[in-house]
Formats: sequence, structure tokens, C-alpha cells
Amino acid sequence: LREHFVDAKNIAKLKYSSRPKINWSKLAPIIITLTAIFYIFLPLSFEYDIISTNSMIPALRPNEIVIINKLFYSSTTIKRGDIITLKATKATPELLKLGVPKSYRIYRKVIALPGDTVASKDGQVYVNKKLLQGSFSKVPNIENPVKLDSNSYAAISINPKFDGHGILVMEIQQKDILG
Repeated sequence: LREHFVDAKNIAKLKYSSRPKINWSKLAPIIITLTAIFYIFLPLSFEYDIISTNSMIPALRPNEIVIINKLFYSSTTIKRGDIITLKATKATPELLKLGVPKSYRIYRKVIALPGDTVASKDGQVYVNKKLLQGSFSKVPNIENPVKLDSNSYAAISINPKFDGHGILVMEIQQKDILG
């Protein structure tokens, strides 16, 4: 057991090495790479936003901070029920008519996928002739069902107490979806 302990006689024999010197020529490329990732890649891949309306309660609440992954849908497909982020562009003309800036981000729940058929009547929304749960009083009547093309989606706000509840966004193009 004694050999496992260092006694006072052997302490003087131990050699303490000095602190290793930093090789900056090897460390500099690593620092530059990490800096480039932080300042170039991250801003191109992620954004943050603060929710400003109650249109998506209970999923998203006012003043919540959300992180938008702009690369997510480049590696996976959009599914019914996903909450998507898009800018108020030509895909949402009803918002532009209300004076919403083009850079404004809106959040909607996907209800129809490419190839689906969407119709509405008297505040009821039908996807592929099946009634969507909920009452959407702000949805205009769509007497003739609209078949979405291979790159289009339909989405809607989900909060029944929101004044703009049921604002249906039709024919959202994949390129208009931020994340």
C-alpha cells in the first residue's frame, strides 16, 4: 500500500512541467472556421422572431420568441399539421390589403398538401371532401373546390378567439415558406 502514496521524500523527485505553449499557427484556422460558421452559416440557416398576434394560440402565444430553421424543409417534407412561417407576400394578398408589410412573418397550420382539394362553405373548411374540425367564420366561401398543384399548400390560423380566425392562406408556394 505504501507504494501508492507519495511521501515527503518523493515529492521533490516529481517533475512539474511548465504550461504548454499555444501553437497559434495551428489554432488560427480553427478560430477562423468557427467565426465563419457563427457569422455566416447561422444567420443564413436560422432566424428568430417574436410572436405579435394571438392567431396561433395555443401553439404560439404573443411575445414568445421562436427560432425559425430555414433549412428544415430542405431536408424533410411538409406534413399536414405542421406550423409554417412565411412572409406576407403575394401568397397572402388579403394581409397585404390590410397594410401588413411584406417583410412581416405569419404563422399558419398546414391543412392541405400538394394534390389535395380544398373547399369551404358557411365557415366550414373541407379538405379532400372531409370536414376540417372547427368553425372558421372568416373563411370565404369557395364553392368550386381548388385542387392544389404539385408545389402548393393551404394553411390556416387556429385560434377560435382571434378576430382573424380562419384566415385561410391558399396555394402557398414552397419557395415562400421560410421554415
